Amino acid sequence: MTAPTASKAPRDEHLDLFCTRIGESSADQSPAGPLWEVTVAPGWVPPLLAPFFDQHGETAPMLLDLEDLDHFMKSRGASYEKRISTLGDVQLSARGSAAHELVRWLATAFSSGVRRPRS
Repeated sequence: MTAPTASKAPRDEHLDLFCTRIGESSADQSPAGPLWEVTVAPGWVPPLLAPFFDQHGETAPMLLDLEDLDHFMKSRGASYEKRISTLGDVQLSARGSAAHELVRWLATAFSSGVRRPRS
């Protein structure tokens, strides 16, 4: 896979992400909660998020508050899909204006926990 680059939004923007929980023990977690590695599916990569992904479409481990995401999306009337695997990993998927709201939340979450993208 080549490095994700910002792409023009297609007519029906679709953002699809897979969030993998890093580690199971408390030694593998931040005092603020679990760390997650986020992988973006090939396709639309919003310019605001592209710098945070490496050549494999993955982020460095970071904090994500998925309850805050639920609240954020609900407060904006944006519907999205959140599927939790039996192992605790999470797939996030949104289309159209909901995808843009998900991008806004992710950009804030990514930039508050990451100062430089992983190379």
